[in-house]
Amino acid sequence: MTPFYILEAIYVVIAFACGYYTFAEGENNRALWNRPRLMGLLACVFWPVLMLVVLSQARQSGAKTRRGNT
Repeated sequence: MTPFYILEAIYVVIAFACGYYTFAEGENNRALWNRPRLMGLLACVFWPVLMLVVLSQARQSGAKTRRGNT
């Protein structure tokens, strides 16, 4: 098993957990299936990807700054 599969499994677990809690919150509030609720569930899938992109860019930017290459 490569590290990529481990990271992928962690991503799936995080996305599922966030999606589950968002779904449960909507059910507890007896919310309708409207656009904000669907967008919240979709955000649970995509926010870890966005976080990785931002962290990757910050890391690359920090490395360039430390080397003096602005």
